[in-house]
Amino acid sequence: MKESITQEQKNKILMYFGGGLVFVLLSVVTFLGLSIEKKQSRDIIRLSAIKALQSDLFLFYSNRNKFPERILVKKEAKKEEECFNGLCLDNYPVDPLSNERYSYIPCYDAQSENCEDGAIDAKGYIIKYRLESGVFGLKSGIYETAPHKIY
Repeated sequence: MKESITQEQKNKILMYFGGGLVFVLLSVVTFLGLSIEKKQSRDIIRLSAIKALQSDLFLFYSNRNKFPERILVKKEAKKEEECFNGLCLDNYPVDPLSNERYSYIPCYDAQSENCEDGAIDAKGYIIKYRLESGVFGLKSGIYETAPHKIY
């Protein structure tokens, strides 16, 4: 003999199924929201590090009328003259996701068009970095900044 499900039992099953579906949807939306917020917070950290690096480079230029040939961490410098020709920092800023240093390339000209590693008497530079999700009206992607660029 077949037992049939009553309407009340059907309603309970639908209610549990609907509640479970709502829970799953809310979990997915929350996870995606947190993922986007993490990317945006890393982008903010990147932009902050780039601005700090630009400030250090500006101070170097103000004191020596040139940009450094390279950027070092003080403990990496083998000779004192390396810190004279290069910018020696306590800590080199790194990308919060990859933990890699931002690429710094000195340029012979102020327009930052004629650039090569180790350029002597540099009048410009390029710093390369990437954004994951984009913030402050910037989209995700790879960016270059220079003395005459804010970002």
